Amino acid sequence: MVGDQSRGYLLELLLAKLHYAAGEGMSESSSGESSGSSSGKADPAHGLQIVGMSATMPNVEAVADWLQTLPKAVDLGGKDPDHIVELCNEVVQEDHSVLIFCSTRKGCESTAKHVSKFLKKFSVNAHGDNSEFVDITSAIDALRRCLAGLDPILEETLPSGVAYHHAGLTVEEREIIETCYHRGFVCVLTATSTLAAGVNLPACRVIFRQPRIGRDFIDGTRYKQMAGRAGRTSIDTKGECTTPLGRAAFGSSLCPEESLIVLDDLSGAREGFVLASDLHLVYLVTPINVEVEPDWELYYERFMEVSALEQSVGYQVGVAEPFLMRMAHGAPIRKSNGLRDSMKRLHGKYANQLGISNNTMLSDEQTLRVCKRFYVALIWSRLVHVSSPFFLFMSIDVCHTIVEAPVGEVCEAFRVAKGMVQALQENAGRFASMVSVFCERIGWHDLEGLVAKFQNSVSFGVSTEIVELTTIPYVKGSRARALNKADLRMPLAIAEASIPEIVKAPFESS
Repeated sequence: MVGDQSRGYLLELLLAKLHYAAGEGMSESSSGESSGSSSGKADPAHGLQIVGMSATMPNVEAVADWLQTLPKAVDLGGKDPDHIVELCNEVVQEDHSVLIFCSTRKGCESTAKHVSKFLKKFSVNAHGDNSEFVDITSAIDALRRCLAGLDPILEETLPSGVAYHHAGLTVEEREIIETCYHRGFVCVLTATSTLAAGVNLPACRVIFRQPRIGRDFIDGTRYKQMAGRAGRTSIDTKGECTTPLGRAAFGSSLCPEESLIVLDDLSGAREGFVLASDLHLVYLVTPINVEVEPDWELYYERFMEVSALEQSVGYQVGVAEPFLMRMAHGAPIRKSNGLRDSMKRLHGKYANQLGISNNTMLSDEQTLRVCKRFYVALIWSRLVHVSSPFFLFMSIDVCHTIVEAPVGEVCEAFRVAKGMVQALQENAGRFASMVSVFCERIGWHDLEGLVAKFQNSVSFGVSTEIVELTTIPYVKGSRARALNKADLRMPLAIAEASIPEIVKAPFESS
């Protein structure tokens, strides 16, 4: 903050005044004590301490010299945002082993270093006695005698009982590490997917650091191979498999089925997000299973009337125009068949390579769910977005005031009850919060920021231009619109306004 162009000088002045006051207080106190006089009043500056903290400041010594203090570097340590170390500690302390699958070789090495640095010490109970290694030290000596020499990372991690395993190691190095793992000298092993194929290294707990192999998502077969390492025959009664998806589902309170749908929606959005319209974002925060039965004939008409951009959003999320036409004509829902369900399980990339569109991969039941959800998203987009032909508004060029259409007009346009829209609004606000947590737990912080910023807009049914007003306590949709109409568009403007100006804002709006 000191280096900030707009606020830095203010902070510098404040620090200078505090430093001066602290110095004067100390000198006056000292002179008072020496003269034996006392005013009986405690100097607020006496004993003042200035503590500054920064994790990024490059010139700490210069600032410390200016404040006439001593710089001190503190190693906070123990940083474990994914809780990988804690997940390992739970198992290792019970004399069990852990496999951590990483998407890249570099990820294996960095994860091994991280875990070895913070893993708690554990007692080694060697398994088997037909090995040339009696302890981890003899294994390190064996690695040192290899043609490739002792890898510096393994030299750092092996004393802590941690190692990595990938195709970048020589055959001899991998054999030594595998032997140490079987013997119990290594309890935490980070690896790539190559370890899952043909190498018998079971574990009590398997952790997926990322749901990818390189840049590609793990397919079903590879996942079963890797997760199947959890549980050792005749040793463990069960095995545990932990993935980022599991943490995201647990943290967001989504059930497994909903988590898979949200994951599929967000994955598609990350590959092709439509930023030119709010409709795509509104769809992502619309609850999955909505209890809405659209007027399908009206739905088809509205869908054909929207812009090509909004239609492209519908096609991307799985809305099929032929399906809407069939529903508009009263055709029954066709039951899914095994072939269509198996096609749905294909990852999008492989489906595109085969020339299969997303619409053909969805069964009629799935398409019905998507279409109902998209119908609600269309309604919400009219309430929170102002660039739609169904969103009635009036713009004044001088002050750019937006007069939003009443909820009743939107409900009439789509033939839905206002009470149902209000109930959906509450559900959408909660679901947006769940999706935001899901994105945060799975590590997709780009989408997390978009969803979190859009959450209030959906919760209160207001446009993004005035969503900042809803952060004020007790200010919801109607009051936010009234304040916006009175030219009080930001919390700062309200803080600077007089009480009469704020009081008359709702009456002017009505």
